[in-house]
Amino acid sequence: MLIKLLVFFLLYQKTLGLNCYHNHSADHDHYDCGCCAGISNNNGKVIGYHCHSDDQESILRYTFEKESAFTACVPNGFEIKYPILEYCCFWSPNLGCTILVNEKYINDKVVCNHCKHFCQRTTGSKGSSKYVHKLVMELSLLMIGCTYF
Repeated sequence: MLIKLLVFFLLYQKTLGLNCYHNHSADHDHYDCGCCAGISNNNGKVIGYHCHSDDQESILRYTFEKESAFTACVPNGFEIKYPILEYCCFWSPNLGCTILVNEKYINDKVVCNHCKHFCQRTTGSKGSSKYVHKLVMELSLLMIGCTYF
């Protein structure tokens, strides 16, 4: 029974993606990485971002791989020029779908829905079929885990 419970917990954690990290830096006390780990990246090897209209001027993208100040949620090559007032979504092969948010949204899961459209685009590429395959596998494992309880 304990093993079944452990398997269920691991599948649950993997499926919902509960791995969230916060920088909590004194220099960035009004914005930080939000927790949108449950939204998968379906953009293949493409690295990109999308910000709320109030934050469009806050991001500077370099052509070289400058290390990000927010390594948990902002891919290398981006710099945050101005404080984030609302949110900026980022996607990359290494980090997946991530979000940098104003402190008022740090624990708000609803704000992640803004990133879903940009991170889960289906372009008919090889990456989109990998996403569907991964989703089916994770849901199947979750269903199998649930049938044993």
